[in-house]
Amino acid sequence: MNRSIFWKVPLALVGVVVGLVLVLLVTLTCVVRSSSARTAIKDKGVEWANNNLDYDIDLSRLYLSPFSHSPLVFYRAYKGKADMPLQIEIDSLFIGHRGQDTLLYVNSLRLRAKALTKGAELSIEEAIDSNRVAELTALPIVVDYLSLDDVTIHSDTLIAAVAINAIVQHLELNSPQLNLAKGQFPLHDLKLQDAFIGIDLRDTPPDTTDVDTTATLMAFSVPDAELRNVRFLLTPTDLDVYADTLSVNVLADVGGSQYDVRRINIGSSSLALGSLFIPVDTLYGDAFVDLSNDLITSRGLHARSDSLGAEAHLTATRLNLETMRIDLNADAQYQGSKADIKGFYNIDNEAYDLQIDVEQVDLGAFLKDSPPINLGRRDKSRG
Repeated sequence: MNRSIFWKVPLALVGVVVGLVLVLLVTLTCVVRSSSARTAIKDKGVEWANNNLDYDIDLSRLYLSPFSHSPLVFYRAYKGKADMPLQIEIDSLFIGHRGQDTLLYVNSLRLRAKALTKGAELSIEEAIDSNRVAELTALPIVVDYLSLDDVTIHSDTLIAAVAINAIVQHLELNSPQLNLAKGQFPLHDLKLQDAFIGIDLRDTPPDTTDVDTTATLMAFSVPDAELRNVRFLLTPTDLDVYADTLSVNVLADVGGSQYDVRRINIGSSSLALGSLFIPVDTLYGDAFVDLSNDLITSRGLHARSDSLGAEAHLTATRLNLETMRIDLNADAQYQGSKADIKGFYNIDNEAYDLQIDVEQVDLGAFLKDSPPINLGRRDKSRG
């Protein structure tokens, strides 16, 4: 038998198999990219989730586009030889945790990203073959663009010690590398507009008898966030902050219940704490929140209120969330009067013990054309 003819048979069979695979990939690509097919797949997926998960889900529109690229790109990502491009568009998504007090609503979501499958220790192919699909959450994800519009979040049970209520008109960001398995979420160029965020720190955690209390691996690094028209409410401290403009650098370790506000800069705002209300033109500094020890501390906070004619520089501040006592060391100016203040104030019973070193008193606010009077005295005030 002619050897060339002998090899033509298996080569022809291989060619047929490869051709069939390519035809199937092209056909699948065309089907998935058609709107009617995507709607049918979306409806079936939502129906399955509602029947098999502890969630009530409603979804108006879903667009997933790994198939918007060539089949070869998808195949190479599957084999671990290229990164997996992702594009997701969602309209009108509602998720409610059945039997729990948690819900999420998103009117619009747009995502452009890629999973770093190229050269990964575990490829998609290997994960499927070895039944290790869950380990794919360790794949880093680069987010080129993410935007959300008209978002509502309510959770009373997701984090045992904290209840969250949030309404956001618009949010956008990118990320150099997310890692879901490690709970690492660096969020860069974050823009937030028209938002209300309410945080309720519980005095006593709810009953967690039947709840997994394992610490959540979830840490957010937000180095350069810009927020506009934002209100933040923290209970039970009755801290109520409104800001027309706000920029922050924050590291939030949700699992460790620690929140490091490395930089905060607020413009045209107001701050209320209990019965105290202060309009603030500028406020900047830092703060550290340690919920595991019920403490909020700051190395420096600086505030100015033009309407009050006041300015304060808090060089050391400590708020105990359990006793509701504020210890502070500050210098302040009020309508030309200057003083250094050291002591404490208890929010619950309005008790205080302050040492005040008065540098200057300006009676101009009370006596017309009165020059500044330098008293150079020390007072102690208790109540």
